[in-house]
Order: sequence, then C-alpha cells, then structure tokens
Amino acid sequence: IKDVVTDLGQGDTLQNLIQILSEKEMAKSSPKKAMAALVKAQQLENANNTLAFIWARGVDMKLKPSAENILKGDRRDIMALIWAMMMKYMRFDDDEESQENLQAKDALLKWLQFNTSQYKSVQITSLTKSFHSGLAFIALIHKFKPNLVPNPDTLDASAALANLKVAMSAAEKFFGLEQYLEPKDVAKLDDKSALVYVSEYYYGINEQAKRVLAAKRISKLIAFTTVNDQLRETYAANAAKLLTHLASAEALLQDVHAVDNTLAGARRRVDDFNKYKTFEKGPITSLEIELEETVNTLALRLQQNNRPPFKPKTADTELGTLRGRIKTLSGKETVEPALHAELNRQIRLVQLNKRHTTLSDKLQIFVREKDAYVCADVSVASSGEARKQLRLFAAFVKERATTLANSVSSLRDMGAKLVAEKFEHAAQVQQRGAAIAAGFADLEAKGKQKEPILQDNLERELLKERVRLWVRVHKDIGSKLNKWADEKQAYLQAIDSPKVASVQDAQLQLGLLQAYVREKTEISAGDVQRLKKLGQDIVNAKHATVYSTWVYEDPAGITAVLTAFEGRLAAQTELAAAKQLVLDDALAREQYKEKVALWVGRHTKAFETLSAWSADRLAYLKAKEAIGSSAESKYHLSLLEA
Repeated sequence: IKDVVTDLGQGDTLQNLIQILSEKEMAKSSPKKAMAALVKAQQLENANNTLAFIWARGVDMKLKPSAENILKGDRRDIMALIWAMMMKYMRFDDDEESQENLQAKDALLKWLQFNTSQYKSVQITSLTKSFHSGLAFIALIHKFKPNLVPNPDTLDASAALANLKVAMSAAEKFFGLEQYLEPKDVAKLDDKSALVYVSEYYYGINEQAKRVLAAKRISKLIAFTTVNDQLRETYAANAAKLLTHLASAEALLQDVHAVDNTLAGARRRVDDFNKYKTFEKGPITSLEIELEETVNTLALRLQQNNRPPFKPKTADTELGTLRGRIKTLSGKETVEPALHAELNRQIRLVQLNKRHTTLSDKLQIFVREKDAYVCADVSVASSGEARKQLRLFAAFVKERATTLANSVSSLRDMGAKLVAEKFEHAAQVQQRGAAIAAGFADLEAKGKQKEPILQDNLERELLKERVRLWVRVHKDIGSKLNKWADEKQAYLQAIDSPKVASVQDAQLQLGLLQAYVREKTEISAGDVQRLKKLGQDIVNAKHATVYSTWVYEDPAGITAVLTAFEGRLAAQTELAAAKQLVLDDALAREQYKEKVALWVGRHTKAFETLSAWSADRLAYLKAKEAIGSSAESKYHLSLLEA
C-alpha cells in the first residue's frame, strides 16, 4: 500500500487487513466470483461482504461508511474506518480478557497510570494535557531505563519544551522512535493523534522488554552449560582425590584384624588406625558427600532440561564403585573396640578423674569464699544497707542451692562412676566428695544463723529512721512554738505600750490580749499536745532483741523542749494577767475622762447661753424707745414685764 486512502478499497486489501487483525477468516469466494471481482458490481458486493465481516467482529462506528465510498477512496470515511479498527484491535495490555472489557484509549491510560504511579510530579488523566509538560514521557522512560533520563520529580513542569526535547531524544535512543514531531507540536495533538503518538511509547518500550527477555534467556542457557561443565570438572577432580585417599587408607588397614599380642604391634595398629581416622576417613567421607551432591545436582539439572544423564569417564571413578571400596573400609572399623577397649577405658577414667579434681577445686574455692561471707560481721548504718545485705544473702542462698543442684550433683555422679569402675585412686575421690559435702552443709548452717541477724538489722534501722523522722518533726514543732512564744513574749512584756489615749485604744488592746489568750489555748490543745505525744513516742521507742538493742540517744533533750516551752507558757500567763490589769485600769480611766469631758461640754454650753441672753437684755434696757401713744406705751411696758 502506497496510499491508504486510494489503495485500501482496491482488491483484497481491506479483507486481508481485517482477517489479520481479527485472526478470523472470511468465507472463501469461489474462483469464478474472485475473477468476476473485476466487475464493479462484484467489487461492491465484495466490499459490502468485507464491511459486514468487520461489523460482525465488533468494530463499532456511529456513521458507518458505504462500500461505494470505500471503493471511491473517500478520505473521511476511510480514515474513520481505520480509526475504528485501531480502537478495536490496538492492544495495551497482556491480559486479553481485560483488554476486551476496555476501549483502546482506556487500556492505554491504565497502562500509563500504572507505570507512572511512583512519580509524584506525574498525574495522567488524559492523552493530551497530561503530556504537555513532557514529564509523563520522561517518567515512562525513567521507569524502564532510569539511567537514560533524570527523575521527572526533579524537573520543572513549566519547562515543557525542554522536557519534551529530553523525552524525544531519549525515546529515539531507547527504542528508536523517530522524532517526526517537534516539542511544540505535542500541545497541538488532538485525542486521536495523541493516542497514536503515545502508543508509540507503549509498543517501543514493550519491544525493548522482549529483547531484554530474549537476551536473558540466552545468558541463562550459557550459564546453564557453564555450570554443568564446572560440575563435571569438580566431579572428576574430587574422584581423583578420593582414589588417592582410598589407596592410602587400604594400606593402613591391610592387616588391622591381625593380633600378635605385642605392645609394639598393638601400638602400631592403633597408630595406623588413628592415622586412618585422622588423615583419611574425614576426607573420604567429605569427598563422598561432595561427589554425591555433584551427581545429584547434575542429574537434576540434566533431567529438568531433557539432557542425557551424566556418566564418569572411567569405571573406577563411578560413584557405585567408589562406595563399594568405602564400605569395605568401614567394615574394618569394627576392630577398633577390641584394640582400644581397656586403653580407652583407662583414658576415660583418668580424664573423668581430672574433671572431678578440677570441679572439686572450684567448689573448694566457692566454699571458702562463701564461708568468708557468712562469717563476716555485717554492720549497717541505714535501712538501704540492710536491704542490700538481705539481697546479697538471698543471692548467696540461691547461688548455693544452684551450685548444689548442678556442680555438686555432677561431682557426686562422677565420683560414683569412678568408684564403680574401680579407679585406682578411688579413695582420694571419696575424700574430695566428702569434703565438699561437709563444706556445703556448714554453709547452710551458718546461713541459717546469719539470716535472722540481717533481718534484725533491717528492723532496727527502720525503727531508727522512723524515730529520726519523728525527731525532725518534733524539732520543727518546737521551733515553730518557740518562734510563736518569742513573738508573744515581746508583746506581753510591753505592759505600758502602746500608750492608751482613748476608750477605743483600750478596747482594741484588750481585744488583742483576748486574741492572744485564745491563740495560746488553741496552741496548747494542738501543737503542744502533738509535741508531747511525739516526744513520748520518741522516748518510748526501743529495739531490743538477742542480736541488738537501740534507744534514742538524747531522750532528755526531747523532754527538755516540752518542759522549756511549758515554762514559757506559764511565764506568759503571768505577763498576760499583769497586762490585763493595766489595760482594765486604762479602760476605766479613759471612760472617766470621757465622762468629765461631757460634763465640761455641758457647762460651757450653759455659760455661753446665759452670756448671750444677758447681753441681749442689757441692750434692751439701755435702749430708749420713742413713744407716741398710750398704746405704744402699754406695748413696751408688756415687753419689760416679759
């Protein structure tokens, strides 16, 4: 096809295209009809049949083209038909069932979103705008070829042309996509053009993936052959080594069953047998295991890949032959008990005695150290130290019990075995065992004596700390009471102070004195009683056992605090009584002074009234009235009489 518009409707081109795409064949036309296709009517019929086949395959178009337009080469109808077939048969998913349920565009979007989901800067929602910044193209290439482009999350989305240039160049290098578009053209693509262009990335990337897979398969085949050759070489080398060791071992055990009843012969055979075990048996066993592993590995690899089974180059290196010689050597090993029975027994007994001696020495050291601990005189100065000593004692008891259950038990078992085997130094073994048993019994007895002493230390120190706390509280209460007494002493001693200048002053001072009396009563009933009770508790506190005794060191000092304060209270009572008399007198004096002042005020007011009246009358008498009638004369006479 040179021109899809003019050539698609010619001959069988459209028919062949749909058959290839759908993987279905149309019904065969008869040769006669095929020849007759040269007639225009027949061409129309063939075109109609082909279009019907296309619609039957599920190609969907809203406006379906006619056979005449296809034959005529109608550009619009032909391009629309090609687009519809592309939408039907373009594949963007390996899962055919999934593809059937999705349109080509949706399937491509699904593939794009899946392969760019790890990039925060890329959000693909369409085939047009989502690619304008170029970051989506770069993300696709970075996903499958990260060393070819930078991570799109590090690029600027606003630099669209630069990003697109990077993506196009990388796509050409990665999967040979020709740069038939300019970066500026991408923003101009419509949905259909964008689908075609973006699909180039899908097909290019998937084609590269197929090539990588093929290369991996070839590499795997080469690696498989190489490993098999290495395994064959390893088998041959190990088989040669095994033959050498088998020859040496067979020479050493040649007359191993012979007995000549001589020390030299026995020692020689023992030495030969030991040489066999030391220098030959281990390598023989290891090489046999390695050969078996090599054969099994080779057999499995060859069988899984349908290759001929492995066969060694020579018969003497076949695994079955080698195992037969190894089995013969193993059969000769049964002579070892006869050669070594007594010797090995004595060696074991000597070794057991050595272990018994070593363990006995360790246990003796343990007993001495713990005896020094339980015999030590532990003095403590606080409950914390006493608790620490009790914890140490508990650790001692636990350690002794654990050692008795483990090490001493092991020592006893070893001693019993040595005696039962009639070891030549059995008497010494029994002496060591008896000494250890006695030492542990002594530790238990001394521990029982020490524990109540430690408990007594704790009880005594707890009492001491409790009493010392009481002493501090007692001291605080005493200090508080004495401070109060100091304040009140100064007040009570100032009998004439402050000066009383009025009844109100006297009443105020008497109120203050009454407040002092009430406060003293409250203190006597409160803090003084607490001081007294706490002092009695301190003086009466006593720890007395067969292990230790303790009482508070200064009971007199405690008693003296209360006695001294009670003395101060008694003295203040006398001072308060004296101050009461003075204040009562001051109140009476001030009350009398106020009474006299009242009298003086009344006297002064009467004098002032009389003086005013006298002056007014004198002025009246001195005045001469002008009288012009008898009536006026009578009026003035009446005033004078008044």
